[in-house]
Amino acid sequence: MNLELPPLRRGQRQDIGEAITAYCDYQQSGTFRDELAQKMIYAQLQLAQRGFSTGGRANFGFRRNLVNGDGTVIRQLSDGEIVRQKGHHVVLLPGPPEELDLIQRILGMLEKTPACRVARILNAEGIPSPDAGRKRRDNGIAHNVSGVWHSSTITNIARNPLIRALTSYGRRSMGDRCRTSLEGPRQLDASDFGANEKPKVVQNPESQQVSAPAYCSPLVPLEQSERLLKILDQRAGTQKGKPRSRDPQRNPLGGRVFDIACAWPMYRVPRSGSFAYTCGYYQQTHGQSCSHNHIDGPTATRFALAAVRQFLFKPGMLKRLEVKLRSKSKSASAAPSEIEAELSDKRIELEKINRQLTIVKRNLSLAENQEAFKAIESFFVELQAQRADLEGEIAQLETKSPPRYTTSEELIQAALAQIGTLPTLADAHGNLPAIGELFRRINLQMFLRFQPIKKTKRVVNQLSGGVLPIGAAPAPIEKYVGPTGRRALQSNLAYNEKCPLGDPSGQMSSLDSDGTAESLGNVNRDDRI
Repeated sequence: MNLELPPLRRGQRQDIGEAITAYCDYQQSGTFRDELAQKMIYAQLQLAQRGFSTGGRANFGFRRNLVNGDGTVIRQLSDGEIVRQKGHHVVLLPGPPEELDLIQRILGMLEKTPACRVARILNAEGIPSPDAGRKRRDNGIAHNVSGVWHSSTITNIARNPLIRALTSYGRRSMGDRCRTSLEGPRQLDASDFGANEKPKVVQNPESQQVSAPAYCSPLVPLEQSERLLKILDQRAGTQKGKPRSRDPQRNPLGGRVFDIACAWPMYRVPRSGSFAYTCGYYQQTHGQSCSHNHIDGPTATRFALAAVRQFLFKPGMLKRLEVKLRSKSKSASAAPSEIEAELSDKRIELEKINRQLTIVKRNLSLAENQEAFKAIESFFVELQAQRADLEGEIAQLETKSPPRYTTSEELIQAALAQIGTLPTLADAHGNLPAIGELFRRINLQMFLRFQPIKKTKRVVNQLSGGVLPIGAAPAPIEKYVGPTGRRALQSNLAYNEKCPLGDPSGQMSSLDSDGTAESLGNVNRDDRI
């Protein structure tokens, strides 16, 4: 704004005109983002109400096309191409015939086949999924799309309104200034903020979404599309719209509780505001194999904490532990961990790429012709992408890298301090992330044995005992590491002959176990991990 505000001399008052101007500029800077957000929402609403594209990449089976004011198609736009021309807009029209044929095939199979099985069929045939080979970035890490089909990919294709010749806008709302509604921009309310008091992405109901006719014909009859949507809604049941839980912090004993009868891990399931652990084999076979062996999750967590606390706080245990730590610290080498070694290699590689970028920048300025300039420029862009990937990998490794201690005494004191927090953890039952980290560090596992108990009218399995290995202690059984899919389990006769799943006593051969197994179940919605 070309304003100069010289420093004031001691005792000098600021000019009232300058003070008013500064306040007005400050106020205007605060309202700029609000006005910009409102303008963007109004512009996108106008485009959506007329059936035009509001931005983003085209859906699978469709392509972006430039049209004039009367809807005449000018040409197809390439991916990422931006055109600003008065009276012209972008619409989504059917794309390559091979993609449309695949959509027709998916819609036909979905009427009789679940989405997960459709995805498995397409993967077995080697058909690449949408965006296969493209590079995307998740959590700051760039990677290539694998090209594997998932059930969510299948259902998203089936629920695409463009198949019914309709466009939809406003399915989700995001932003920290204002949100979209049918009437225009709206202010954020309490439902737009998460537990951390930060704005979150919310799902808008269908009544608040803008729908308009598309510039193409339906790919399938409307009756078939409506029938398929009803089938998908019926299959989804009460879980429709609920995201899958991906937070292992809510699962302190995840992958650490096993049913001795079948050697399967016990999966976390929600239960009346709490959670429990149920035999995974019983779940995956729909109750046809094993038994409904289950244990209350918070109770199992408290028991494991009490066992750890009782073991470590026996008379003289802390003193013996400190002596053992000191003896190990003297004999242990100062070799870095695997994460630190990998982090060091990544940093060296990053320094090498930075040196190469410096050289390539200089060569760009010395290019003698356009052909040489383009060749050097392509290599420069490739190096920049490699540097971005390395920086993301280094940032992720730094979060996993354990703290470094300058002396062995600091390491010993840090280990003893960790043990000293156990009484607090045993009382803070709701601190699941810290409890899960504790179990991971001490490699705690829980192998449970169940016994049939005669109730008044039926027989139920109740917990009768078990084994609680800690650290390098061997497991009492060989943990199951085979397939977990429902179709694979039906033909897995070899495992059924090996393990008498109907025997509730669970007497199996005792074999050593090396480390902690990951949860083998397919991650389901709600709280199961």
